[in-house]
Amino acid sequence: MSAIRVADGEMIPTGYGIAWHDAMRLERVCYPIPINLFIYWIREVHFRIMLTLKKPYGLRDRWMRDIFCKAHDLGYRQGYKDALERVEILMIKYLKGTGAKEP
Repeated sequence: MSAIRVADGEMIPTGYGIAWHDAMRLERVCYPIPINLFIYWIREVHFRIMLTLKKPYGLRDRWMRDIFCKAHDLGYRQGYKDALERVEILMIKYLKGTGAKEP
């Protein structure tokens, strides 16, 4: 029983099935067909138990995510506002006849 790692886009060998997708390496981990389902189920049960025990999305994590999202939105809005001001200045120069050069 040996695992075969297959890169994304490659063909899976005959007789093998995907047990899980390794997103960090962009590979699929394959085992022989009846075993791949068993390994998938074991891995899934382990993952669900760990989620239940660790509770990664607690109040602190939500609080940190909310702060990050607010900071991102403020930065995005500020960048958008700066871009609009720059376009407005260039348009005013162009309309006054001085000619605006593209940045």
